[in-house]
Amino acid sequence: MTETVFYPRYVERRLTEALEDSPVVLIHGPRQCGKTTLAQMVCAPKHLTLNGDTLTLDGHPLSVLAARPRDYTYISFDDDVVRVGAEDDPMGFVADLPERVILDEVQRVPRLFTALKMEVDRKRVPGRFVLTGSTNVLLIPKLSDSLAGRMEMVRLHPLTQCELASGAKSGFTLDMRSGFLDALFGGRFKFRRVGRLGNQLIERIVAGGYPAALVRPAGRRRANWYRDKDQMEVDIVIERSAMSVAGIEVKAAATLKRSDFRGLRKLKKVTGSRFAGGVVLYDGETCLSFGEGLYAVPLRLLWETPMKIA
Repeated sequence: MTETVFYPRYVERRLTEALEDSPVVLIHGPRQCGKTTLAQMVCAPKHLTLNGDTLTLDGHPLSVLAARPRDYTYISFDDDVVRVGAEDDPMGFVADLPERVILDEVQRVPRLFTALKMEVDRKRVPGRFVLTGSTNVLLIPKLSDSLAGRMEMVRLHPLTQCELASGAKSGFTLDMRSGFLDALFGGRFKFRRVGRLGNQLIERIVAGGYPAALVRPAGRRRANWYRDKDQMEVDIVIERSAMSVAGIEVKAAATLKRSDFRGLRKLKKVTGSRFAGGVVLYDGETCLSFGEGLYAVPLRLLWETPMKIA
């Protein structure tokens, strides 16, 4: 077995606070950003699933978490039998749940939300249900209608550079303060020298923050992982609320062809009405439409005024 480093998350404090007063807490974010691991680490460490690897926290084995007071039961709707049972009899499924439970990938069983509402109204206990779901869970009308006023949402993003550095060095504790922001708002940057990032800057940018990708070797293996089964990818996907998505591709070439928009077209197809638009940034001179809400945009327009882009 190999050793896996757990990366502490800034949002952990907010999650633990939500568990103190909200009957239902939803951890939501994009797929593979670490929602399940965070839920298990905070609430159900004995259920941690890391493909047989040895988990270490600050050099200590997993047993260091045994003293944590929370001990939730973990249930995943990736299990076909569990999912079908919940779909066929949501009221009976919820009634038979343990006192405290993690329900993973809850967007796969939208019929469950009304049953959860009724159970919470019957017995309102803080931190009773921890739900995890990908961002599209917010698009399910029954969720907002059923659990309004009963649920707190905790948004989880891919790993930040601070979280990556903390996990690599200490494995568990994370300083919630930002020295940079404190200095910025306090107006007190002191003279100091630090080493240049050099090539590491590019490596950090292209590596991203998805845990599953970061365990792969840099280069082709890591790049093959944001690609789908058809080997499609988009360099940057931007969300503005849960209802609007845009894509950006970056090319160093001075010319473009229709195939450079393949990833953006796939993103448009997958996101449907949520797709706001997509651009391919390139080192050319002309800003023009390629149809379907897709545009070729010269890179220099990133720092030109919006009036010139229009």
